[in-house]
Amino acid sequence: ALPPLMMELLPSNLILPAFFSPTLLVLLFFGYSLPVLVIREISVRWKLGLKGMLLLGVAYGIINEGLGAKTLLSSSVPVPSFDNFGLFLGINFPFSAYILVIHSLASVLIPILIVRYYWPMANNEPFLGKAVLIVAAALSAIVASGIFFSSMPIAVQPIYYLVFLFCIIVLALLAKSFSQGNGLETHACGFGPLFLGVLFLNVYDIALDLFAG
Repeated sequence: ALPPLMMELLPSNLILPAFFSPTLLVLLFFGYSLPVLVIREISVRWKLGLKGMLLLGVAYGIINEGLGAKTLLSSSVPVPSFDNFGLFLGINFPFSAYILVIHSLASVLIPILIVRYYWPMANNEPFLGKAVLIVAAALSAIVASGIFFSSMPIAVQPIYYLVFLFCIIVLALLAKSFSQGNGLETHACGFGPLFLGVLFLNVYDIALDLFAG
């Protein structure tokens, strides 16, 4: 539940009644919750540290904003300060630099660390079996790909699918190269680091929004 709460409800991108509409909850589940759960499972199995998890978070941002919402390919984006500038070869690079870091922190890293903080006994235990993990990953990929090749919310050239897929694979391979024997055990995961992470997220968000404006 945490990724859509962090990205959609807390920043007021969605109002409360709309957030809890059944249709939107299904979309949020496939767009946020299921892929982030897959990333959590992969990070545990690969014993990733913070660097690896952040890279997987950027890869997830490409899935969400590139394949799903397709904002990385639009000159008109949900943050008006980034509208109508910075498009190069059809990709909105300023907005990409902004939103992929936001997703890496708010959609992936901070929710996973919150779960680690409140349920430390399960920190390095997979939640899903291998077969269920494969099915969950496949469902996430199918939904994101299906949205990309539909005309919702905009129609785009298929070549960008290959570009995004290449970036996702490269980021995943880089993340795996940061695997370490003890995963996140060497990192303190108390309230202080979480608070600083949320604080940095908001400072980064506001600063880049103002700078783009």
